[in-house]
Amino acid sequence: MQSSFRYEIGRSTQRMFDVTMLVTLMADTPEDLREAVDLLKQDAAGYSLVLCETWLEEAPAFRLTMPVGNAVIRRVRPIPTLPVATTFPFTSCEILHEQGEMWGRNLSTGNAVIVDPARYSPAHILIVAKTRSGKSFVMKVLATQALFSPDQDVIVLDPSASIDYERWTRLLGGAYFRFGAGSEDRLNPCEILLPFHMQRLDEDMRRPVKAKIASLQSLFELMAYPRGHMPQEERVLLEEPLRSMYEEFGMTDDWQSIVDRTAISAVPRAKKSPTLRDAMRHIEAVEGLRPLALKLRPFVDGTLDMFSGETNLDLGGRLVVFNVHGLVQGQQGRHLQAVAYAMIAEYVRWRMAMARRRLLVVVDEAVSRGTVTVSISSVKCQYPRLREIRLLWLCHSVFPGRCEIPVQPLYS
Repeated sequence: MQSSFRYEIGRSTQRMFDVTMLVTLMADTPEDLREAVDLLKQDAAGYSLVLCETWLEEAPAFRLTMPVGNAVIRRVRPIPTLPVATTFPFTSCEILHEQGEMWGRNLSTGNAVIVDPARYSPAHILIVAKTRSGKSFVMKVLATQALFSPDQDVIVLDPSASIDYERWTRLLGGAYFRFGAGSEDRLNPCEILLPFHMQRLDEDMRRPVKAKIASLQSLFELMAYPRGHMPQEERVLLEEPLRSMYEEFGMTDDWQSIVDRTAISAVPRAKKSPTLRDAMRHIEAVEGLRPLALKLRPFVDGTLDMFSGETNLDLGGRLVVFNVHGLVQGQQGRHLQAVAYAMIAEYVRWRMAMARRRLLVVVDEAVSRGTVTVSISSVKCQYPRLREIRLLWLCHSVFPGRCEIPVQPLYS
């Protein structure tokens, strides 16, 4: 045996490795930690293993076992190639869920990878890869498969050029909404949508006008004060003109007042909602809000009037794509992007209430200036119906600088 081992070492078919194996045990109290250590020693003794204890404080102990290549403990044992190889479980696991989606091919076995995200909680997905590696293509495959399911809709937030998603959206009969100067697409932030069932409403949406006023207050703060907060006096004065605006259209906090009883339809339809232009008319009538009205004026009559007017696309379909590529240039572009994200997040919130199906929300190119900014995650941070939203993030593989996923909403 020894001569055979020397021969293998000499032919380099086996090599010697200095190995240190570390096991980190965590417990709530020193007593629980001692009990865990004793149990581990007993189990190791059954495999003829002798464990040596090293007691460290919590932070150094955790850093010690991180795979960063820093050998703090100099207790090693030379082990040849074969025992080292058998230490690690080099096995290939097949993922073949019965009710799943095809995600690709197992490179080890060549078999298809069939995944059912519903089997995992919370079933969100993060795709990380370098530029032009096919992230958007994978997303389109997953989204197309999701649309084949009768109980799932898809919403895409796309900050890239329209070439990536526009043709795909048109082929599937979806709505392609383009934010940008000169765009004729409009999304009405004042619109109130009828829910499919009252039980689908969150607690703060039981009173529709009050919920929409709170949303508009946050949106106007984002529009008028991109680097600060709205003065409390303006916030208090803003509620009354917004409420009178909805009363002018016959809308109150009673959901029955939202239904258009003159419409001939098999299902109830909502009344025509006011627009940002109507809100400006009521705000300008209040003397204390005229400075705010002056700051909001570009969003109604100026170059940024893409945020005014009635919604002119059918956003109730099963596939909706929002393109914000026209808002990404310069400091003003980041401000406008934040406004667009806030409006999209509010739309997703009300869409959850009006739709009968679950939502797959896709955020493409989630990396911006060294920070993983998932703006649509404001929905999951604010609203408790997260179980009906499945988020799919697409990111670059290399994060310049510091990377973090925000846990606070974009606007509050």
